[in-house]
Amino acid sequence: MKNLSLFPSYLLRFKTSLHGLCTASLLVFCLLVANVAQADLTVSEYEAAVHDRYAAPGSFLLEPLAGSFGSALSGVARQSNGGGWATLISPSYFLTSAHLHPPVSADLSQPLADSVYQFYVEDDLTGPAEARVVVWGETVAGSDLWLGRFNEPLPATVRTYPIASQTLVSEATSPTSLFVVGQAGATGMRVGLNGVDALASDFSHPSLGAAVGDVFIYDFDPALPGEALVQAGDSGAPSFVEVNGELALAGIHWFQFATDDEPPVLGTGDTLAATYVDAIASRLGGESLRVVSVPETPAWMSVAAAGVGCVIAAVGRRITI
Repeated sequence: MKNLSLFPSYLLRFKTSLHGLCTASLLVFCLLVANVAQADLTVSEYEAAVHDRYAAPGSFLLEPLAGSFGSALSGVARQSNGGGWATLISPSYFLTSAHLHPPVSADLSQPLADSVYQFYVEDDLTGPAEARVVVWGETVAGSDLWLGRFNEPLPATVRTYPIASQTLVSEATSPTSLFVVGQAGATGMRVGLNGVDALASDFSHPSLGAAVGDVFIYDFDPALPGEALVQAGDSGAPSFVEVNGELALAGIHWFQFATDDEPPVLGTGDTLAATYVDAIASRLGGESLRVVSVPETPAWMSVAAAGVGCVIAAVGRRITI
């Protein structure tokens, strides 16, 4: 069940304005844009001590979900020289975006800079860390997911994340349901909140190349404190849901969208990880993949189900252009 104590009371309500997604066409563009400066994750009413992982250990938004680990995000890494992302789903394997996946290093004595990732055990860039090198990877089932393998397993001090079931993600409609991870500077991490507005199968778009995949989308409402909008450079970073006090991977950032309303509704599309559980599990070389199912749906979440249904249906009719 959702741990509502993590959020201020004024956030415990559902979004009431989804008309842009029901009535407007979607303009879709990739999060990796040539010659466009990367930007930090946008968070409405941003506070560094709350939203930035390394700014003020102890007051970080995800501190209550650290559990027995030094950090709730110890299993999320960035490239050692800044840039790309890796979310650990088993001791050796990780997920990121296919359109911005790292290179594979064949020579561990001279690894490619972009294939080296740094996992920080605590919410402290000066604390203990584990470096790993990408030695294998492949696109998952034609989607924008990329499954990679490191040169050796991470220790038990670095957490691995279960994948949230599709039903769990489809019911994450509260604006506090998703923890959206993005960049804060070259090596930092920032986290904001959001909620799923729509799901669609076999999403494709000319601006996204040949990738086709199941997605969930979430818009950006700047009036909601803590609401997050993914930016260029966040490709491959994760979105999580919380289940029984643990983070579970919902999706990996794929694209941005804007409606043709005036002003436009902005938002993000994530590849829905749950769709690809079987394909991923078959490639883990004997390591285990965990999947978490939905707890009994709480009453406060059920209220939104009917309202979101029209959005899912409407978007499903138009997004394959």
